[in-house]
This record gives sequence, C-alpha cells and structure tokens, in this order.
Amino acid sequence: MAYAVEMVNIVKRYSETGVLANNKVSLSLPKGKILALAGENGAGKSTLMKILYGLELPDEGSIAVNGEGVKIDSPLVANKLGIGMVHQHLMLIDQFSVSENVTLGQEVTKGLRLSHRQRDAEVTALIERHNFPLKAEERVGELTLGQKQQVEILKMLYRNVELLILDEPTALLAEQEVDALFATLRELVVKGVSIILITHKLREIKVISDYLTIMRGGEVVGSYKTAEIDEEEISRLMVGRTLAFKTDKSSYQGEREEVLRLEGITLNAKGAKRPLLNNVSFSAFRGEVLGFAGVGGNGLGELESLLGGFVKPSEGHVFYNGEDITGYSPRQLRHSGLAYVPSNRLTRGSASQASLAHNLIATKVAQFTKGGLLQRRKITAYSNKVLADYAIKGGSDAAVGSLSGGNIQKLILAREIEHLHDYIILSQPTWGLDVESSLSVYNKMLDLKRRGVALLLISSNLDEVLALSDRVAVFYGGEIVALLEGEALKGATKETLGAYMLGLKGGGVSGT
Repeated sequence: MAYAVEMVNIVKRYSETGVLANNKVSLSLPKGKILALAGENGAGKSTLMKILYGLELPDEGSIAVNGEGVKIDSPLVANKLGIGMVHQHLMLIDQFSVSENVTLGQEVTKGLRLSHRQRDAEVTALIERHNFPLKAEERVGELTLGQKQQVEILKMLYRNVELLILDEPTALLAEQEVDALFATLRELVVKGVSIILITHKLREIKVISDYLTIMRGGEVVGSYKTAEIDEEEISRLMVGRTLAFKTDKSSYQGEREEVLRLEGITLNAKGAKRPLLNNVSFSAFRGEVLGFAGVGGNGLGELESLLGGFVKPSEGHVFYNGEDITGYSPRQLRHSGLAYVPSNRLTRGSASQASLAHNLIATKVAQFTKGGLLQRRKITAYSNKVLADYAIKGGSDAAVGSLSGGNIQKLILAREIEHLHDYIILSQPTWGLDVESSLSVYNKMLDLKRRGVALLLISSNLDEVLALSDRVAVFYGGEIVALLEGEALKGATKETLGAYMLGLKGGGVSGT
C-alpha cells in the first residue's frame, strides 16, 4: 500500500512547561484517503499536525512523504512537498480581499505586473466550483468567521495540495455547509488528494473518514478502519471512559422577567444592497436559553457584534431591564450586566500574550486590587481554583497563546461564567471542545439558567441549539424568519431549522 505520509515515533516535549505533547506517536495515511485524528483537548493532535506542517520540530522520530524520508522545518518546505494546512485559528489579512488572501505568495503576474483581473477570475472560478458563498473582491474583514474558514480552505485548494490537513474545519459551519464541505473533500479524494481531519465530532468521523487514529494524553490509543468501530467506542477511547450524551433541560422556578429586548433593529452597511440586519425584534427572559441559528452571512455575526457593543444599529433600540442601552460600548455593557463568550476567541476573547491568571481576572480586576496594587497571591489562588474546576491544562503564569484552541475556549468560558451577570451571550461556545468538555459547558449553562440568568446561544451546532434552547430564532437574509417555541420547537429537527436557514421556508415567526 502506498502512503501519502508516515510519521514514526514522534516525540515533542516543551521544555519551558515540561509538557510531553507527543510521546512516540506513529501515524500513517494511505494515498487518496481521509484520516480522522480524534482526541480530547490537549491530547496532542494539533501539535502532531504542526510538526507535519513544519510549524514545530520534533525532538525524536521520523517523517516520510510519498515513501521518502523528509525533514520539514518550515511551512514553506511543507508546501513544496505538497502539504497544506487549514488552521483552527484563522491566518488571514482582514484588509485584503478574498482573492488577495487566497493567492498571497502565489500572485498571478502579467509580465512584471500583478494581474488583478486574472487573479480575481481564477479565484471566482474556484469559489463557484466549490459552491462557497463568497465573492473574490470582498474584504475578508467584512466576512463572518464561517466564511473566513472557507477562505482558508480555498487558499489550500488554490495551491493544488496533495495532502491537506484540516484542524476543526467545520466548527463554525451550519449543517448544510458541512455537507457541502464533505462533498468537496470527497471530490478532492477522487482527484488523489489525501486528507487528515482533526475533529471532536463523532458524526464527522463516521460520515467522512476512511481511517481513524485516536490520541489521549499525548499518545496514540488506537488506529482503525472507521467502518470497524462505533461512536460509543470512539468516545470511550477519547476520554478513557463511557460518557452519557443526553443533556436534560432544567426549569427556572422564578418569575418570567424580561431582561433584554431588541426593537426594530436595522443595521445598514455602506454599499450593501440590503441591510445586514433588518427590523430584528425579540426578547430574552430570565431563566431561559434563547437559541439563534443561521448560515454564515445571514446576520448572526452582525447580531453578535451588536449585542457585544462593537457596532451601533442604524435604526431601532436595545433595552436592558427596561433601560435603553442602545449604542452602549462593550465596557458599558459589561458594567450593566453582560457576560460575553465571543466566536472569535483570539481577538475579542483573550489576550494571547498575557497570562492565564490575568485573562481570568480581566472582568473583575477591582476585586483583586488593594491600594492600587494587584494582590498576586489572591489572583493565583483564584486562578488555580478556576483552572482546576474547568479542567484547563496550563499553569496560571503561562501565556494564553501557549494553550491549545480548546483550552483557550475553556478559559474564556470560565472567566465569563464566573463573572457576575444577568445575561450572557454565548457564541459558538463549544467550538473546538471535545465531548466531555462540551457536556461540562452544557451543565454550566443549565446551572446559570436555574439561577435566573438569560442565555443567548448563537451556534452552528444544530444539535446543541435544539437540545438546550427554550426558544429558537432562525435567521435568513438578516431577518428572523422563524421563532420556534413550545410544541413547534419540540417537533423541530435539524432539517426543519435547515430549511429556514436556507430560505426554503419562511413566514414561520411565532411566539414572543
């Protein structure tokens, strides 16, 4: 059997932290196949793939590409070997257009000049070939996170890679977008591309992969043909024990009080043919989870930015406990009672160069200050407790940037959940989290609900939305096209939501 890549006895230790990220890890992928690389947060998956892509150097072990031993000491070398990687953390330039990002380093020239027309034409053809809702001339900074992920995938497709590594590529995609992506991956496999897919999602593993390697604690605990192992066994191997997947909704016993209300919110954009948000109205109540579903580019990203205070509405009003807070800044909203878990955890959710401790106390610095000085012992004690409670791997003095994506997400969730608040915006809260960590987040959310907090859940995970929400607002074209609750929500399926999300159904707004 011919192999696209073979990694043998890879060892990677980080001397500054003492963490053994990879311990004699071996992995092989036959040509023209899809390998799922699974494991809980901190299992060593991303480190192993960074080694394959030249972002990290192994301390021990060997790598062979297409049967030949190689030393990959940079992404440039990896690219020359036909290896491409779509990272979990986006690596795009917001000020550039889609086509400029896609062709960066591979620019199309005509003579000695860049040919913008040819570049845009080539990228447009690529976009249309893979049915992505993008335009070559769009500025990346104006795209949703889901669309930005699609640009990352296009970058690799443009380079005609033979081995494509995707790190949690579907985290921000709606169900229908995932299906479209998988169709694209299957097309690539037919053309001879080999694919490694890092994922926590059991359905993805079973649906798309041919082979499966499971890691835990920096080691491989098993490699299988995917068809020969079931989801329960995969989960058990990932976390070391069997987990219950059922999440029960819990009831709030207090009065149904309105916490947040949006009235006629419209958000216009210069040069846009239609508003980004159009006459959006809804209320959020104490002790309930209000879920939001929608395909990228249909208003949820703008709704998140508006609720977080990053943009001001063109029309309409926002009320918090009856007070008009329209146009409040993020700082003002924080002081008024907001907790916020953003979809972009690196730019909005954390300071990567700061320590875990300083990130954890960012919303409550006053509690740890005396006489104008930070109380370091108190900060360390608090941080260590939170890190333990949320199973975050890393010392309180470590920089956030040294953590895996999943652990950064847990850090942000911990900070916001521990922050005193009346309502919390949770945008893609379990993005990049393994099953065990996701269930822990769900339980924390239900505990907040029992305490009377209003939760606004923005998620591309429709299973998550349906399992946790008391009401679900579905967005399409910047508008709420369905508001499901009661019996209508009980009977709803992912297909039901998907039909509204794609504009196949409309006019289904009901309830409050």
